[in-house]
Amino acid sequence: MKNDGERQPRFSIFNAQLFILLRASGPLLLVALALLAGPALLVWWLRGGRFGLDDLLIGGVISVALLTVVGLVFGWAVGRIGRHK
Repeated sequence: MKNDGERQPRFSIFNAQLFILLRASGPLLLVALALLAGPALLVWWLRGGRFGLDDLLIGGVISVALLTVVGLVFGWAVGRIGRHK
């Protein structure tokens, strides 16, 4: 038994880490959904008709291509900053 002067922590470290994970995963999931849904909806709007799996796949390919280009440009820019020092 614990002494009356000692207080037990209200939350364990597992609960705190779980809360942080859940709190961080929500916005990340929303961003991932927006990155996929934006190009997919644009493809659907341009093609017309019913929204289907092909619109989703084309939008996904566009999203991956855009993220790759942005990542390469960002990496190139960070590499150039490092060389000037």
